[in-house]
Amino acid sequence: MLGLAARYDAIDGNPTRDTRRIPTAKKKPRALDADERAAWLARLEADEKAVRWDLPDLSRFMMATGVRVGEALATYWEDVDLVAGTVDITHPVVRIKGQGLLRKPRPKSESSKRALPLPSWAVELLTKRGGIWPHLPQLDRRDAGPEQRPAGHPGNPRW
Repeated sequence: MLGLAARYDAIDGNPTRDTRRIPTAKKKPRALDADERAAWLARLEADEKAVRWDLPDLSRFMMATGVRVGEALATYWEDVDLVAGTVDITHPVVRIKGQGLLRKPRPKSESSKRALPLPSWAVELLTKRGGIWPHLPQLDRRDAGPEQRPAGHPGNPRW
């Protein structure tokens, strides 16, 4: 706006032209402490809608792995090795207008790809979740390719 005013000689010059952003210190990520985790999970478990949307288990998975929400939503069963107790984080999920949530074919950088160890309680959680769809063949849509399956498809833990 001030640039336009300066161009039309409404003001002598654009005072914002020679300025730069005020530097801000980035906040260091902080993990929830045990009491905060317990309170968060209790609130989710008490909320009928949160339970219906699987948010308690999604939160537990994120707490176990430290992954971002887009990485958690992009996790499919083929990324999980329950015997070794690991999960491969290889894709993010993004929201595309008119299409919804889609799993990107590759992350922003190669360093985003990583194998993470799972604590025993997370292996137990995922083992239980594997039985949620006993009537559906596991990963029956492999022919579609993981990038073409929408987030929330039964081929992933359905977060």
